[in-house]
Amino acid sequence: MSNRRTAIKNLVAGSVAFAAAPALTSFKEKNKKLKLKGNTIDKSDLLFLDLLATANWERPIYVNYTSMSQLNLDVSPYAVQEGNVYHILPVKNRRSDRDYLVDTDKTYDRMLNQFKYRGLDDASVYYTDDYKMQVMSHRNNLNTLAQALLDKGEKEKAATVLNFSLAKMPDEAIAYDPSVRDTVGLLFQAGQKQKAKDIATVVGKRSLETASYLVAEKVGLTFELRKSLYLLNAMQQLLLENQEVVLAEQFGSEYERLIELLQNEGEVDQ
Repeated sequence: MSNRRTAIKNLVAGSVAFAAAPALTSFKEKNKKLKLKGNTIDKSDLLFLDLLATANWERPIYVNYTSMSQLNLDVSPYAVQEGNVYHILPVKNRRSDRDYLVDTDKTYDRMLNQFKYRGLDDASVYYTDDYKMQVMSHRNNLNTLAQALLDKGEKEKAATVLNFSLAKMPDEAIAYDPSVRDTVGLLFQAGQKQKAKDIATVVGKRSLETASYLVAEKVGLTFELRKSLYLLNAMQQLLLENQEVVLAEQFGSEYERLIELLQNEGEVDQ
């Protein structure tokens, strides 16, 4: 028991030397600190630390996004995406502009060859809001894989991932959600300019229609209105960044008009 307590203490103090992860040796980190997100630590956090200390990197430890976010310990720098889950490894993400490391080979195989997207392209199926959140998670994970491939210079493979995502979870079956902002941006980066523009046009016009109706009805700053304004503004910015000036200016002027109306109603600050 004393050895286990020492191991847990060392995990938090950052004085434990770890073995290298073979597939990610360039990210090897000998001495790590698991930082607290706040000022408290719960029994669940102690259980997780005990699990790390006991496993000693000899047995794999996987978590999903929800479980990881509920820990009071910040393990995200040491989380490596493998499909829809994260493998906690003795490596460290040193890029401040990326949330996680990605094992591109394993994630590509698991998400494009193994994972089953049953019925997510069937427009006749009704999906609850809770289930739509799971779909958004899948879309986000495929976006993260595409970004990691682009970081490696594998543009064609990134385009394959993005097109796969759009085919397996099309807008016709499950409407575009906030993850589409990254999808459109990545399509532009992957050389899929026309497809990016087409999707941005659909999302921008739909968001404008929804936001205009909600503002006219004076329903207040609801979640749906916030989402529509976010997507309208996001599409405008992406189009402008990629020299689609005419459509960008159209969306931009409409966004400003809606914000001005909300300001007049006292819903947002001047």
